[in-house]
Amino acid sequence: MVSRRARGSAVTAQLGTAILDDRGYPDEHPIRFELYRTRVFYEMDWCRLTCTASARDLADPATERAWLEFLRTAADMANPSFGHVDYLYESAGQTPTEGTVGQPWLTDYEADSTSRQFLRGYGWLTVLAQELADRLGGAQALRRTGAFHEVEPLAAGGVWCLATERFRDFDEEALLRVFLAVAPVLRPGTPRTWPLRGDFPPRIVYRDAADPGNPTPPEPVSIAVPVNSLVPGWAEGKAFLPPAPN
Repeated sequence: MVSRRARGSAVTAQLGTAILDDRGYPDEHPIRFELYRTRVFYEMDWCRLTCTASARDLADPATERAWLEFLRTAADMANPSFGHVDYLYESAGQTPTEGTVGQPWLTDYEADSTSRQFLRGYGWLTVLAQELADRLGGAQALRRTGAFHEVEPLAAGGVWCLATERFRDFDEEALLRVFLAVAPVLRPGTPRTWPLRGDFPPRIVYRDAADPGNPTPPEPVSIAVPVNSLVPGWAEGKAFLPPAPN
């Protein structure tokens, strides 16, 4: 179904499950798949596959492994430019790195079209485009960093990097190891705080990827959200530059 949809003209395809409440209405959504295709709006042909499930699923080893096997199968077929497993911070699929490093309002087009130049993010599972993996020395060099439990070349291109065997073991130390291993292909800049995320801060390392070894980086600054203002050129995918500080 996914492959047929990807070849067609659809913009979005959705498939999911739901648990009904006592009135018969959808309550919880244990699994949801979404396939985004951007060819309608832009010259480039990009697809995004988003899978959403409860973090509780990863507490069960069998379910956790089933998710990884599914994602590995999809990645082997795709020659992906990016992939990862992380909490869902933005419904549009923006990664924590994209939301806090560089311009705050990176469009889907900008993120996708540069995803073989800059790594969009990192997490428990990180899938690297072949171009980025080559810049890091390939799969063998990534294994030698000691940051990953599993490093495997993908069948159609790219490299699969799993930080720890179990999601529950992906702690702050493991996150730092992954960041240091992939820092040369991340967008440079110290991440900023994003106030709309409230009590659920993004799982990122607050260091500049251009200076990853600095253990005492500058304190992150907060991203200011425009109030009562429109974003010029948003629909055309043009970069939005926030106003200069007073």
